[in-house]
Amino acid sequence: MSTQLFDQVKNLFTNEVVEQAASHFGESESTVTKAISGIVPGMLGGLIRKTEQSGGADAIFNLIQKTAGDSPVSSISGLLGSPQQLSGGWDLVKNLFGSQSDNLLGKLAGFSGAKVSSITGLLGMAAPMIMGWLGKFSKDKGLSATGLASLLGNEKSSIMNAIPSGLGITDVFSNAFSGAAPKVSSYKAPEPEKIESGGNNKWLLPLLLLLGLAALIWWWLSRNKTEEVVEKVETTVVDAAKDASEAVNGALDSIGNFVYNVGALKDITLPNGSKLNVGENGSEAKIFSFLNNNNVTVNETDKTQGWISLDRVYFETGKNKLTSESVLQLKHIASILKAFPNATIKIGGYTDNTGDSVQNVALSADRAKAALLQLSNLGVDASRLASEGYGPMHPVASNETPEGRAMNRRVDVRVTKK
Repeated sequence: MSTQLFDQVKNLFTNEVVEQAASHFGESESTVTKAISGIVPGMLGGLIRKTEQSGGADAIFNLIQKTAGDSPVSSISGLLGSPQQLSGGWDLVKNLFGSQSDNLLGKLAGFSGAKVSSITGLLGMAAPMIMGWLGKFSKDKGLSATGLASLLGNEKSSIMNAIPSGLGITDVFSNAFSGAAPKVSSYKAPEPEKIESGGNNKWLLPLLLLLGLAALIWWWLSRNKTEEVVEKVETTVVDAAKDASEAVNGALDSIGNFVYNVGALKDITLPNGSKLNVGENGSEAKIFSFLNNNNVTVNETDKTQGWISLDRVYFETGKNKLTSESVLQLKHIASILKAFPNATIKIGGYTDNTGDSVQNVALSADRAKAALLQLSNLGVDASRLASEGYGPMHPVASNETPEGRAMNRRVDVRVTKK
C-alpha cells in the first residue's frame, strides 16, 4: 500500500491547521510547515520502531485506542486553546520517546528555527491528532495490534525516507528504541550443591568447620574495634560529600537556590571608564572578558556554545518574579552592555526536570523574558536583547541531587554579536 497511510496522516495538517498553529504559537507559517515536515514522519517512525520491540505493538495499539476519537481534527482551535490537552499531547510524546523526548524537541527546534516552546506545543498538538487518527483508522478497518504494526511496517522505508536529512534524529531512535531490557524472570539461579557424606565431597564438611572457626577468631579479635571502623566509614562519607560540594564550587542557600563561589572581588574597568566591583570568577567578569577580548569571536556554527550562567539571578519558587538580590547583577550586566554598544545577547531560561515539561518550558520562557525586561528597564535597547525558554533541556548538572536541580534552575546569557 506504498505511502497511502503516510499521505493520509500528512493530510491532517492542512493549511488551516498550519495557519492556526502559527498564529497561536507566534511563528511564521513557513516555520510551522517546516517543523511539521519533521514531526509527522518522526512520530510515525517512532511508532514503527516501538512496534518492533517485544510487546511494543500491543502497547502502541492500546495507547492509540485510548486516543481515538470520532474526528481527531474537528476542533483544532479547541485543542490549541487548551493547555491541558497540549500537555496531554506532550505526555504522549514522552510515553513514546522516553528519555529522548527533550533530544527530539531540541532537534526539531534547531531544524525548523522555531522556539522550543513552540515545538513543545506543536508536538502536543500533533501527537493526539496522529494517534487519534490511527486509532479511528484501526477501528474502522477492524485492525488488531498485529495488523496495525504490519501496516506501519510496510511503509517503514517511505516514512523513514521522508524524515528531512537536516533533522538528524537517528540518535533519538537508536537511544529511545535500543531494544527491550532483559527480563529478570528469565534468569534461574542454580540450586545449591548438596553436601554429601560420601564420594568426592568428603572434604567439604571439615573445610566448612575450619572456615567457621576462623570467622569466630576474627570476630573475637576485632569486636573492640567496631566503633573505630564505623567512625572511619562515616568520616569517609562526610569527606566525599564535602569534596562533591567543593567540586561544584558552591552550595545551596536556605531557600534552595544554588549560590556559586565567585571568588575574590575585583574592579573591572569598562571602555567608557566606569568601574564595577565583581567576583573574579563571576558572570559579569566572564561576559566582560568575552566582549573585551578582540581575539575571541562569536561561534556562529554551534549556537549551543558560549552560554554563561548568571550566578546571582534567582526567582520566587514557581514564578517569574525576580528576587531583590538579582537586580544588582542585572545592573552590572546592563552597565557592561552599555559600554559595548554593538553587542547583542540572547537570554535563555531553564528549569530542572521535575514537574510538567510543557509548563516548565513556559515558566522558563517567562523567566528569561523577565530578565530581558529588567535589562531593558535599566536602559539597554530592547533591539539588542532576545530571550527563549528551554525548560529542562541542556542541564548543567545531574537532576538526581538537590544541588544539581538548583544549578539547572537558571538563566544563561550568550553573546550573539560583539
